[in-house]
Amino acid sequence: MSVFICYNRNDEAFVDKLSKALVAAHVPVWRDVWQLGLGDSITNSVQDALENSSFVCLVLSKNALESKWVEREITASLVRELEERKLSILPLVIDDCKLPLFLRDKLYADFRKDFDAGVKMILNAVADKYNLYAGKFSNNNKATSFGTDVLLYEKSIEINLDIISEDDDAEYFILTKAKFTGNEKSLEQFKLYDSEGEAGSFVREIIGVCTKNQNIAKAKVVIGGNKPARETFYIGSNEGGLAFKIDISSKKVGRDDGKFVAFHLGYLFRFYSEQFENAHNGNGG
Repeated sequence: MSVFICYNRNDEAFVDKLSKALVAAHVPVWRDVWQLGLGDSITNSVQDALENSSFVCLVLSKNALESKWVEREITASLVRELEERKLSILPLVIDDCKLPLFLRDKLYADFRKDFDAGVKMILNAVADKYNLYAGKFSNNNKATSFGTDVLLYEKSIEINLDIISEDDDAEYFILTKAKFTGNEKSLEQFKLYDSEGEAGSFVREIIGVCTKNQNIAKAKVVIGGNKPARETFYIGSNEGGLAFKIDISSKKVGRDDGKFVAFHLGYLFRFYSEQFENAHNGNGG
């Protein structure tokens, strides 16, 4: 379940920095500009995201508190927190705004003086949810960070993988989001692994299958501007009946240099699998 970020567009520079810090710390994030595609219903997508989130980061500023849209998201969050007890609201103060009365009894993260301290407060709050499927690898001045969350439904499973890829000398990073939607057999297999304390192994095995699929192994996308590149793949096992649909989107985040980048999706999955195998064998990562 992702961390939903509620904010006003005028605070986008702060939210860009915050989102990158959270994903780099292996926390999956839901942001409208990252998730929504052309033609998507904004209202339905936001509602679905709130229902599937464990935490809502409320970016509180003078801009936000004057926004009717932010007000609606705050109200929806409070209703779910009070009625279902399945969601926690994390207030983030970024300027000298007047806190709403209903938030004044909550401890807030104060970003006005110390950004890193504020991020640390968020990470401490969400640590119990996002400490199982995460990591960071470095190779040839390139850093790859990822966070994963798993959602279980009545007859399906959803694995969401957020990956940040960045060069030391680049002013942007590439955000790749992969959603693995598995059938009922996949759900049953995950529950079996989970009962034995091996849920992380299941996730890694599924990603390992991607490296052996020729369509995925050779897949490349061209990324430029604010529009994400999208691809869809299918993997399955005839023997066990497992099947997954994989929806992948990649986009540049940060300062846009106006250039297009050819990005190798297959290499990303292969690198992920190799690094985990090396770590498991004691060769470092």
